[in-house]
Amino acid sequence: MAKNDSNPGDAVTEQTPVKKLKALLRTAEAAYKDQRSIAGGYGEQIARAVEHDHLHKQAFAAVVREARLTPEKLAAFYDSQSYYRDVLGLDERAASAPRLPMAEEGEEGDPNVHRFPAAAE
Repeated sequence: MAKNDSNPGDAVTEQTPVKKLKALLRTAEAAYKDQRSIAGGYGEQIARAVEHDHLHKQAFAAVVREARLTPEKLAAFYDSQSYYRDVLGLDERAASAPRLPMAEEGEEGDPNVHRFPAAAE
């Protein structure tokens, strides 16, 4: 127990023991370093997938957040999102975006426009 130094007449308050406080600080610092290391490795994987595997970073992040929801919360989220997209006209806005027509292998289409072949790993 430590006495409150601000007013000598104040009541004594209990404090975390110094040894425990220092041990918690060491644990917090180690956890922070571990988090940064994990996040860095994950970030590198995402960057590679964006560059080489056509990953849409924002769409993937949204799906990761959705995957953490319970089925009930996911259903409520989808109901609300569908309503918001409809009211705000977002589906129509997305549909109005110009798209380059791509011919798949063996399909008819503009012979000068084809998907770039995937890089060999």
